[in-house]
Amino acid sequence: MRRALNLMQSASMTSATINKSTVYTCAGKPHPDDIELMMKSVLNDQFETAYRGIMNVKAEKGISLLDMIREFHRNVIAMELPTQVKIALVRRMAEIEARIMSGCEEKIQVASLVGIFLEIREIK
Repeated sequence: MRRALNLMQSASMTSATINKSTVYTCAGKPHPDDIELMMKSVLNDQFETAYRGIMNVKAEKGISLLDMIREFHRNVIAMELPTQVKIALVRRMAEIEARIMSGCEEKIQVASLVGIFLEIREIK
């Protein structure tokens, strides 16, 4: 409860109106619209387009790759995909998360994230 109150106080200090975007910004969490945009990109676009799009959103919105992967995970679990495809995606995202935690370069891990979705598109 205290966290919710602190978040609302922060949101009220940063903006005259409190809306969904203000709350996500104050919480430091990626906005669902940004995640949806990036998910559509990795599921539909060519490698270079998807990579540049994710890097731009990361830079403009200040989204960490770890937060992005956590949100991608939620989306993958909710998607209607064959179980084996979900398992492969979740396993590969977990590997990326582990590499980030061990200090690997984020740009390389973003490329890897885009790559796993492109590989899965070939399997489907």
